[in-house]
Amino acid sequence: MAFLAERLGLEVADFEEPAGGSLANALTLVASTGSDSALEVLREALGAEGHESPVLRWQALWQLAGRRRVQGDHAGEREDLAELVGLGEVVGVVALRVRGLTRFARCLRSLGEIPAALDAATTAHQLAREGGVEVEDRAGVLLALVSVEAEAGRMPDARAHADELVALVMGRSDVLWAEAMWTAAAVRLRQGDHQAAQGYLQQALEGFDSALDWCCGCGCVLRRGGCICRSCRLIPGRLRSVSVRPSRPWPSWGLRVCVRS
Repeated sequence: MAFLAERLGLEVADFEEPAGGSLANALTLVASTGSDSALEVLREALGAEGHESPVLRWQALWQLAGRRRVQGDHAGEREDLAELVGLGEVVGVVALRVRGLTRFARCLRSLGEIPAALDAATTAHQLAREGGVEVEDRAGVLLALVSVEAEAGRMPDARAHADELVALVMGRSDVLWAEAMWTAAAVRLRQGDHQAAQGYLQQALEGFDSALDWCCGCGCVLRRGGCICRSCRLIPGRLRSVSVRPSRPWPSWGLRVCVRS
C-alpha cells in the first residue's frame, strides 16, 4: 500500500477509510436512526480527509445544521449553513441552492442578522422564480422572505410577497396553505388592518383539516382568538364573548374569547 501510494503521489491515509466510516455510510446511519451517536459519526466523517462528492457533503451539512437548529444552537447552525450555501453553488442544482439559502435566511434572522438574512432570502426568491423549482420550495422561500422583511420594517414588500404566497398556494388545504394564511394575516395585523387579518385566519379555520396536523389547527384557533382580542380593543367600552370554532370536524372543542377594551 505504501509503495502504491508513493507511485501515485498520495498518502497512505488517502486509501484508508475514516474512523467513523465513509460519509455515505454515515449518512445512511443518520437516515435510519437519527440518533445523536449517528450524527456524531457523521460529523467525524465529514471532517475526515477524503474525496467525497460535494452533493454528499451538502447532505451531511443539511442533517447536521438541522440538528443544531433543534438544539437551539443557531451559531453552530450558521457555520454549517454557510458552508452548505457555498457547496450549493458548486453543485449547481437550483433546488438545493434555494433550500440552503432559505434555511440560512431563517437562521440569520434568529441571530438578529437582518440585513444578511434579507440578502439570503432575496437571492433565494430570485433563484426560485427563475429556476422553476417546486411550489413547496417557492412557498418556503416566501415564508422566510416575508418574515425577514417584516422584521426589517419593510412592510409594503412583506405585504406584496405575502400576497404572492397566498396566490401560489391557492386551492390547497394543507399545512403549507395554513401557514400562508397565517403569514398574510400577520402582515395585515402589523399594518393595523385587523379586519383583513381576521378574514385570512377565518379562511384557515374553515379550510384546514386538523387531522393533517393537530398542532397547526391549534395555531389557527389561537391566532384567530388573538386577532379578535386586538380588534376589540379598538372599540371603547365594548365587552363581548366570541366563539372561535372551525366549520370542519375538529377535536370536540372550540375557543371562547371574552374581551373588555
